[in-house]
Amino acid sequence: MSTGLPYNDSIAFDYDVEAPGAPTLQLRSLLGPDEIGHARELLAEPGATVTGVAKLLGVSTQTIYRHVLGRPRTA
Repeated sequence: MSTGLPYNDSIAFDYDVEAPGAPTLQLRSLLGPDEIGHARELLAEPGATVTGVAKLLGVSTQTIYRHVLGRPRTA
């Protein structure tokens, strides 16, 4: 995570993804353009919060800050 590279479960836990019985990790892709637009509409509603919109969309608050509000990652 400190390198800024996307997380890779097989590297983190040192296993071969092609091996029989290897765990599978379902990664959610980043928000698409439609989801970003929907999130912006939701945030524009009176009383809407980043936390509430993130929960509704099933993503982290950091995802909303980065991909919807365009706030860069803080060090």
